[in-house]
Amino acid sequence: MMWIRSPAWDLCCIWSAIPIGLSVAFMSPGQRLWFFAVALMAETAHRLSPIVLAWVHKDFRRLEVLPNLGWYVGVPLIVMVVAPLACALTPSLLTKVYIISNAVHFGLQNFGLLSLYKRAKPRDPVERAADMQLCVGIMLAVTFLLPVWHLSLATVLAIGVTFSIHHWLVEIALTNKVSRVSWFPLVLVFAGMAGFLMYVPTDHGHNFQTYNETLLVPIAGFALGLGFVHFLYDGGLWKFSRRTVRETIGRDLLA
Repeated sequence: MMWIRSPAWDLCCIWSAIPIGLSVAFMSPGQRLWFFAVALMAETAHRLSPIVLAWVHKDFRRLEVLPNLGWYVGVPLIVMVVAPLACALTPSLLTKVYIISNAVHFGLQNFGLLSLYKRAKPRDPVERAADMQLCVGIMLAVTFLLPVWHLSLATVLAIGVTFSIHHWLVEIALTNKVSRVSWFPLVLVFAGMAGFLMYVPTDHGHNFQTYNETLLVPIAGFALGLGFVHFLYDGGLWKFSRRTVRETIGRDLLA
């Protein structure tokens, strides 16, 4: 096994989600409220991190984004228009598609992380396929079995939060490492704060009831649409089977 950067960096930036997530089981309701406020900011930052990186990374933008504007601009624009409409017309179907896509997305990230740790050892296509099926299968199982297992609420929260925070931290840590831009973390912080203010009702002109009636559907549609755009960008950004990705993102990630 090879560390991505160093044992200390990996344990802090990649694997610290395990103790953080499990600690939710022992928090009081008030502590969980503060915890989830911070987690919401991290979740929004993680959604935007691959989008921001794709455009601020000069070599990746030149070699991958600009020659494929249909994928990086055209498709996301269509998604951001269709998602709010679908949320208004068929919210149940859109939610189910998103949940399945999100589980696969989590699994593919875990597969990519596993591949980074196993990069010192050549793998044949059969082993790679088995690793991918295992990672995606575990996330599909967790996604669909966790709600129906007879577990306490604290246990369900701890497991779900651990997987989620791990996913967010991996995304934020790896994109930040690749960016090589000093202000990149500040962009993610402000993005997270903006997401928090957008998703959480305030007392500036509306209360919870009017918020739910007038803003919930378009905001939910926007959030789901941004999630799908995140999947698209993430798929392009970390697709190391493409030479241009290996020569840009891969080069800076493992430098």
